[in-house]
Amino acid sequence: MDKLNSYFGEGTAMKGSLKFKGLLRFDGQFTGDISTSDTFIVGAPGKVEANIKAGTLYNFGVIVGDVDAQSKVSLHAKSSLEGNLSTPVLMTEELAFFQGSCTMPISRREELVSGSKGQEITGELQPSDMEQIKDISSGGARSGGLGKIAVLLLVVVVFAGAWFFFKPGSSLMDAIDGEKAIPPTAVKEPQQRSAQRKDMVAKLREEGALAFADENYELAAEKLEEVVKLSGGDEETLKMLGAAAARSNNRSRAIEIYEKLSKTSDDLKMLGELADLYQSAGDSEGQISTLKKMSLLAPGDKKIKSRLESLTTTRSALPDRVEEIKAQIKKDRSNPKLRIKLANMLLKRREYVESIKLLEKALKDFPSNTDVRLLLARTLHRTGREKDALVHFNFMAKQDPSFIEARNNLAFQQLNKGALNDAAANFRLSLTEDADNHRARLGLAMVFSKLEQNEKAAKECVKILDKVSDYAPAKNRLAWIYAKQSVNLDKAEKLSKESLLIFPDIPEYIDTLSEINFRKGNYDEAVKLIKRAVKLVPNDSYYKRQLFKFQRARKQNG
Repeated sequence: MDKLNSYFGEGTAMKGSLKFKGLLRFDGQFTGDISTSDTFIVGAPGKVEANIKAGTLYNFGVIVGDVDAQSKVSLHAKSSLEGNLSTPVLMTEELAFFQGSCTMPISRREELVSGSKGQEITGELQPSDMEQIKDISSGGARSGGLGKIAVLLLVVVVFAGAWFFFKPGSSLMDAIDGEKAIPPTAVKEPQQRSAQRKDMVAKLREEGALAFADENYELAAEKLEEVVKLSGGDEETLKMLGAAAARSNNRSRAIEIYEKLSKTSDDLKMLGELADLYQSAGDSEGQISTLKKMSLLAPGDKKIKSRLESLTTTRSALPDRVEEIKAQIKKDRSNPKLRIKLANMLLKRREYVESIKLLEKALKDFPSNTDVRLLLARTLHRTGREKDALVHFNFMAKQDPSFIEARNNLAFQQLNKGALNDAAANFRLSLTEDADNHRARLGLAMVFSKLEQNEKAAKECVKILDKVSDYAPAKNRLAWIYAKQSVNLDKAEKLSKESLLIFPDIPEYIDTLSEINFRKGNYDEAVKLIKRAVKLVPNDSYYKRQLFKFQRARKQNG
């Protein structure tokens, strides 16, 4: 093995396209694409989600993606590779995990064996190789192991622009100077890094406050989010962030922040803004709860009292109105509009199961009524029963090919076939016609997710939840986006559980929750959940692979 040229330590987080020459070891997290004609090592702490083209690959960590190695691939104990593999020489140790197809090109193997590469090809690491890797893992890239610094061409290409991101406390070299990678020995001492971080937090907070004062709320939210990531955020910072999020139309984030603050703060102004946000989201439960707390804090405030009384009176009157509509239906069973009206009232009360039953009965009575069928389809979709909804969407598309959902049907077909650009174009066209077509927006989020443009995907989900706070498919999709990146896992778990509240036996949603538990290290719960999905869909090979992955992780970490 050649001498180590570059080393990215544990805690490093990168995304984009990585091209290099020489021998590189990566112990951090990487998402994107990797290309080299030389040697790439994924260390035991390393987690790489990328398609990899390399001369030689040694895997001691976790790789998710396809691998094409010109010389050989070596999979070591407790390593994991999920993806298709092409290499002339493959070595696997006991307890190495590989899931995917394997191709071993004969022509490439004959070329190697014939010695055209000028070296002996074996399926094992040589003792000197193992000594060097042990040396690296025990002491980092020691000066004696660095040898010559090879040219490292690092090009980060982002789907929305070029960028790096660094986790708090990352030991990644502070800069990349031209063609040289700064070795880990140049990383500053912990005390210096701590002081530097405090300065950065103070600067970001000042920039956020100035942007807020200038009413540039999106920039303010961006800066303050960085403050929260780096330091957790004090109460004043969180209040400013919540206000910036609310004013930049990120309602769900504003509610999340204010809900956290409401547990410890008695700030009436902040609680009033939270009540307003609940009102705009149609969450009467949250609104009433917040107003009750405000009433206790300010018992003499007539505005709070009046608002609370008005809301509770309206809410208590709704059941009477429901009964009134039911009575009208009994008198006039030939009027489908009354069924639709009642269904919408039940939806406002979040009685989804009852609403679906009512609409299914109405559709039997009025099979040609498009309004009944459309409301049923959209309610099924909204609650996570997409397959049942698709039956009705397809039926309406056959009746009227110009129907907006016909285009969405086509876009989802294109999405499933991998024609992502065509799918995105159709989803965007639907949103041009109807900005509140949440099915099209969800589809666009799925396109972004497929393209690994996770921030864009998450934003589309948030837009849906800002309009309809209990939209199960958007909650599940957002939870899945977080899970695959291993970020915001507590929030992801909350979203995932909420997506299963209405119908707890949706296999796709159960899979999301199981993946989140797997990422959090809750292997027993992950196995338990995915077994539910396997039981619901026993012939689905994907859920079986998930079960195998979770059981293997439990055994390794048991």
